Amino acid sequence: MFRRRFRMGRPLFLCIYDAIQRHDKYFFQRRDGAGKLGLSGLQKITAAFRILAYGLLADSTNEYIKIGESTALESLKRFYRVVVEVFGSHYLRSPDVNDVARLLHIGERQGFPEDERDINATIEEQAEVPNAEVEMTSVDDARFQEFLARHNKIKDRDAHFELEMH
Repeated sequence: MFRRRFRMGRPLFLCIYDAIQRHDKYFFQRRDGAGKLGLSGLQKITAAFRILAYGLLADSTNEYIKIGESTALESLKRFYRVVVEVFGSHYLRSPDVNDVARLLHIGERQGFPEDERDINATIEEQAEVPNAEVEMTSVDDARFQEFLARHNKIKDRDAHFELEMH
């Protein structure tokens, strides 16, 4: 149920929530001048996730999360800023040669065609996509090194385009 609502698993959501809360004090629950508790960080982050996941309007989060439009928009803006600051250097960067090679290796192991332009490749429909197993054993590591050796020409853009032309 959680995965369907947020389009991610609960552990990933909580990891993102913890990182965001450590980075920006806005996502902590505070008391107002009258001593009344304000919105929790979970409410603010949930509003941002639901706006992103479903393309909801900010005022529609009031019905589900009990958060006003202006607070939902402020939460979304701060959420964007914090995600870029916290996760940007690792997850929002361009893939390097090792990233591309690792993804191609995983694709080969799962049976993806080597040439994406292959019009005769079969398409298998699955209701739920299994998680990719990334942990490598010594046998997989040796196969991965062989794979890297075969695809070592993808070091720069020109070599990559040259490889596609052949």
